[in-house]
This record gives sequence, C-alpha cells and structure tokens, in this order.
Amino acid sequence: MDSGKINILDKLKSKEAIDIFKQNKINTAVVFGSILTENFEEYSDVDIAILSKNKITTDVIMIMEESLEKLLGRDVDIVDLKSEDTQLNMKVSIYDNGKIIYDDDHCKLYNLDYMEVERVYKENETFRFFRERDLIFDE
Repeated sequence: MDSGKINILDKLKSKEAIDIFKQNKINTAVVFGSILTENFEEYSDVDIAILSKNKITTDVIMIMEESLEKLLGRDVDIVDLKSEDTQLNMKVSIYDNGKIIYDDDHCKLYNLDYMEVERVYKENETFRFFRERDLIFDE
C-alpha cells in the first residue's frame, strides 16, 4: 500500500477523525472504494460508510464531509448504511469489501445491520436473478 493511502487511513483513525465521528453520534465508520484498491490516485475521493443508532440527517453528513475533507485534504463522500436511499447492492459491497476505521460498540450495530442486509439480499435473490435475466433478454 502506498504512503499516500497509509497516511489517509492513519488520519481517519486519528483523534481528530474519531472526535468528528463521536460529535456526530456515529457508532461505526467504514472506509470502502478505491482507497482499498490499486485504483486509488492522487485526486481520488475517500468513500466512508457510517452507521448510527440515531437518524443521520443530510446536514450532519455534509458537516462531516466538510470536516473530514479539511483533515484529509481531499474530497470525501459519506454514505449512511441505514438510509433507505442507499442501494442494497452498495450495502452488500461495503460489508463485503470495506474496512472498519472506527467503532464504539464492539461492532454490535455493524453486525446487526450486516445480518439484516444479508437477510434482505438473500430474500430477493430470486427476484434479482429473473430481473437480470429479463434485462439481458430485452436487449
């Protein structure tokens, strides 16, 4: 892993970042996306998924993004894993490939949400199969 990525990940685990998560009542923060791959570049943004027992408003997400952007010196995109707007496939990908950078409850909320996402994903497996098949044959 190159030093730029290591520096960013270290900053995300720093007291400053932890304070940002705590101030906004975040229980778990997970980094995902290009920062965990070879595709991360000088101008890549940093993708972070958050979980909270509390409802997270768009305003809170924007404040957190701004604070973390100042800390990291680059764009940050935050996704709320509890939001209905976050697509199921994205949630599954984050849970499968993401890396926890902050947690304040020994992953209790993370594990509960993971199990719920997995349950919903499996319940909809047949639907996804037929929907993908329909899309392929419609072309």
